[in-house]
Amino acid sequence: MVYADLHVHTTASDGLLSLEEIIREAKKRKIEALAVTDHDVVHQDLRQRTEIRSGIELITGVEVKTMHNGTRAEILCYFLDPGSNEVEGLLEKMRERRIQRMEEMVKKFNSLEEGRLTLDDVKKQADGPIGRPHFARAIAEKGFAEDRNQAFEKYAKRDSPYYVPLEKPDSEEVIRKAKDSGAFTSLAHPCNERIENPRSFIGSLAEIGLDGCEVNYPYGNNTKEIHLDERKVEGVVEELGLIKTGGSDFHDKGDFVLGSGGVDKETLEEMKSKVGLT
Repeated sequence: MVYADLHVHTTASDGLLSLEEIIREAKKRKIEALAVTDHDVVHQDLRQRTEIRSGIELITGVEVKTMHNGTRAEILCYFLDPGSNEVEGLLEKMRERRIQRMEEMVKKFNSLEEGRLTLDDVKKQADGPIGRPHFARAIAEKGFAEDRNQAFEKYAKRDSPYYVPLEKPDSEEVIRKAKDSGAFTSLAHPCNERIENPRSFIGSLAEIGLDGCEVNYPYGNNTKEIHLDERKVEGVVEELGLIKTGGSDFHDKGDFVLGSGGVDKETLEEMKSKVGLT
């Protein structure tokens, strides 16, 4: 049974449930701990690196899209100090880049479609940083698609003519700044990334301070393409001596199940010990 789900998104980024709603869902599923890992923002209600709320341990985290040796990667940062100015400066820059990217996507949509969409239409869908899911929701709400899933498939996927890539920081910068704030860092869902040589790729991240790699992840529920064999990645992680992390990548009840990925209590304690919390 999963003790801690270490990959959860709320309405602070692109999730559909509030933090309180997710806590209630976790209690129903007998999950003891959650890492709140919204994109490019530390949830405003989290005040400590880890705390207990309604009987659930909440871990302050964030997920950041990065580039490493020319390949996309996403870094999960756990046990962040919410007051870290250095990390907040990096996240603020990423939020600004998201707005710039979305301005370009809206322009493309309006140049290729008869309808009109505005940046404000997209912003209305978000409580925090804006991303492609908000773009899709705005398109559906304006009636240009039957629902948000259809809108995402047609207008927001990477192979869509409307897509604009997000300018991303280097993985080393993200890992260094996160660790300077006392965080534990882990590579998110590596099998979804186009990594040619996982041993070399993950190994080079470990050399610059990566602490773990997300192994227990529900790839079967993921609409993204799978590019690597899960067992091969797990073998690399073991060989490198990294901690095997896990999470559901929960965004809403329809797409993922809370607790469908995660770690046991012993692994969570090992992670906490790594950053001086036990």
